[in-house]
Amino acid sequence: MDKRFVTIAVIVVIVVFSLSILYMHMNKWSGQGIVTAKEYIPAHTTFIPITHMVGKIPMVQMTPVFHNEKWALGVIDEKGKRHWVTVSEVVYDSYYIGQSYP
Repeated sequence: MDKRFVTIAVIVVIVVFSLSILYMHMNKWSGQGIVTAKEYIPAHTTFIPITHMVGKIPMVQMTPVFHNEKWALGVIDEKGKRHWVTVSEVVYDSYYIGQSYP
């Protein structure tokens, strides 16, 4: 009985693993579609609060975080799902809305 349980458990694990790989493969984006949006975010700085204790007194220090500029294309795939693709400035400038990607 114990040997049979182990065999069934191994088979179940193999089936679940195989189905999960199949599911991931089915939902994987092909990387192709139509450009429907373009977004440029200029370089900017945000601040996050960092709290630390000085003795028994909590002190909050605002720490700057720099973000580089970013260019992105919104691409709709053949299933109608939108994907945002971060690209270089040159690639961003070479695409227009309605054009096939890539």
